[in-house]
Amino acid sequence: MELKKNKMLLAAAWGAVISLSMMRISPGLFYTPIYVVALFAILNNENRREISNLGKKLPAFLLYFSFAVASLAWASSVKLVGEALREDILTPLLAMTASFYAAQKLTAQSTSRTLLLGAWVTFLLGTVFSYFKNGATDTLFETVGYYSSYVFFLAGASVPFLSSRTRVLFYPIVAGLLFLTHQRAAWIVFPLFGCVDLWLNRENFPNKKLLVTTVVLIIALSVTLLKVVAEQKPVDSSNPEVQAHNLAERLAKNERIKPWEDWIHRGMESPLVGQGFGRKNVENHFSTGDDWAEKNLHHAHNIILNNFLQLGLLGALLYLAAQIQLIRFLLQHKSPLAIGAATVVAAFFMRNMFDDFSFQRILIVYALILGWCIGGIRGKTLDHTKEN
Repeated sequence: MELKKNKMLLAAAWGAVISLSMMRISPGLFYTPIYVVALFAILNNENRREISNLGKKLPAFLLYFSFAVASLAWASSVKLVGEALREDILTPLLAMTASFYAAQKLTAQSTSRTLLLGAWVTFLLGTVFSYFKNGATDTLFETVGYYSSYVFFLAGASVPFLSSRTRVLFYPIVAGLLFLTHQRAAWIVFPLFGCVDLWLNRENFPNKKLLVTTVVLIIALSVTLLKVVAEQKPVDSSNPEVQAHNLAERLAKNERIKPWEDWIHRGMESPLVGQGFGRKNVENHFSTGDDWAEKNLHHAHNIILNNFLQLGLLGALLYLAAQIQLIRFLLQHKSPLAIGAATVVAAFFMRNMFDDFSFQRILIVYALILGWCIGGIRGKTLDHTKEN
């Protein structure tokens, strides 16, 4: 009993670490426990074997990472590629390893609700502090784009664990937090959570028409909120004279469409292998080291396009293959942790079709949540193996 209680407390603490890693605070508050646990994970023989076995099940990721490292050979700036490899791959992998190990030691199958509670409480306290002190969430959470992604991470991981009581609180809280960001993309991703929740609880809808009607209502609500948010913004922030008469026209005339086209043309300079891994490396190449106008977008604001620029068509295809392979791997397992992880992956991918948050901090949070979920899945597999 005491051991179970200690595991619950440690799981809540690890959830708090996940949320602290989202905030603009002293890095030592979250890096220290992450690196300490990662060290124990690396020194543990059984954990190393599990990580190795996981890598064998996800070969597309290994190929993608290897291709990113190989891009040092043709990169515009070897230094910037090296920094990107450390920030966007190595450090998140350490975070994932730490959370993978923590999930197995803390029996994630039975402590995940406690971890999510610790993460949500810490995140909401940070939101309240930031909002009432500064009138905005981005002061503590870097940007509203980062903030909305953090909401997606926690919401996606939580959906499979919802009960009839928590569901009543969950959707208003998530919708309210997303509304604070005034992000159009938020309402494109939001229906995903409702649809996954409905699919998981489809037995409660013996009438299929009722199920379909509920899905339609969720999508209609999201479109309505998207319209409200879009109408609060200029159609094209770089050209105030541009006007639109409806939501579809507003989205079609968005200020990012022209820069997207420009980035595609730039990518055709090296269409097969790109300019080398890392956003800063790509920007440095095309700006020739000079200042880059804000209207050009400092990166392509689209994860597929950014991969095309960095690693060419080969890299973009490898990235897509890795994402598909990861979701298929997760959906092979029927556990709430697996479905939660798959929802997080899908939500982050959808979000990154309109931006590309390939920065160290947000990828650390992403890796911590995925590491916990996958570690819990693998831990359950290990337990069954030992019993047999």
